[in-house]
Amino acid sequence: MRIAYVTPEFVTERNFSGGLANYLHRLSLSLIDMGHEPVIFVPADRDERFTHEGIEVHRVAIRGGIPWAGILNRATLHRHSSAIGMLKRSQCLCGRVSKIDRTAPFSIVQFPHLGGLSLIRPRRIPAVVRLSSYMPLWAKFGEYDAMPPHVLLDQQRLERLGLLRADGIFGPCGFVGAAVEKDLGRPVTVIETPFVMDAERTDDSVHRELLRGRPYLLFVGRFSIAKGFITIADALPELLRKYPDLLVVLIGREQGGYKGSSAIDYMWEKAGAHRGRVLFLGDMRHDLLYPVMKHSAAVLIPSLVENFPNVCLEAMAQRCVILGTWGTSLEQLLADGESGLLFEAGNPAALSTAVDRVFALTDSARTAMGGKAEERLEPLRPERVVEQLLAYYQGFIDRARTGRDGGAKR
Repeated sequence: MRIAYVTPEFVTERNFSGGLANYLHRLSLSLIDMGHEPVIFVPADRDERFTHEGIEVHRVAIRGGIPWAGILNRATLHRHSSAIGMLKRSQCLCGRVSKIDRTAPFSIVQFPHLGGLSLIRPRRIPAVVRLSSYMPLWAKFGEYDAMPPHVLLDQQRLERLGLLRADGIFGPCGFVGAAVEKDLGRPVTVIETPFVMDAERTDDSVHRELLRGRPYLLFVGRFSIAKGFITIADALPELLRKYPDLLVVLIGREQGGYKGSSAIDYMWEKAGAHRGRVLFLGDMRHDLLYPVMKHSAAVLIPSLVENFPNVCLEAMAQRCVILGTWGTSLEQLLADGESGLLFEAGNPAALSTAVDRVFALTDSARTAMGGKAEERLEPLRPERVVEQLLAYYQGFIDRARTGRDGGAKR
């Protein structure tokens, strides 16, 4: 198959921020190994075509305009400029897919639900949307508290329309899929994310220079409310008092802040006199990150809502002890007391108790828990999961072909 992937981010771009980009990178490498042709389309400030690790990548300049957009923007005092920007990105990216399809046809095109990129999808190519999250669900847990309400509403409406315009919807998480099915009245197929390690060699310099010999808890991800970052902050006074040698290591970036200031400032404020034991290391390449993960006392994933997070898969591959939350989709990956430890989402006291469970583990129990976590990755081997995805694609390809041949239409 020749498959177009339209995405707001990819690992080659400056705005690369994690989950979606990593997923597409790993998926594309697996597809190439299986003899298929993934083609990435990503927004940029210039048009460019190049190859990255055998993956064909098209940077698409977002320029030009929708004829009526300028009039609408001025008439509404730029109130809907964000929504117009979303339409423009969809128009430019989908236009490029259509142009290339005329000379080098695609079997199918896959969009993320994010930003409604499937709004102006090419009608002659079967199109599916993969759920990376779901805005109405994430909004309930504070993820968009910093976004103006009219902008939030516009984006929700356009993402919903993009989902409705697709031939099919799938995602890795049953929890999120059930919410979308309920709201849209359309079926959502669950296809878990394939996982492969994407760093052939690791570099333990960060661990060696900053952390070796010290017990530490590790958080990796966006510093946002929905990711449970504030739960960690509110648990800090108790944790740092109870465990005087403990460090808390934060890897990632800000998103949205908290109570008018940055989330990291709130974290340090809660640490008080122990601020020096909360280490903010920014973003980190995987080759540096994996040794930091491997040697942590535990990897914290205190999310209020989740969607099959990459950081959990990476920690499982490193045989880490993982602290996750109940009722957020993480129980799809972790069995409490066997392959990880689960606690009540949004409850700092429950997080503190879960950390007590970590330090109560014997070495043999830690090893057994890490082994069980790694075993859960076996069904996510690319040759298994990608075959499921290809079979899913094929159903829409066959249906489109039947329609073109005069049979039942899509």
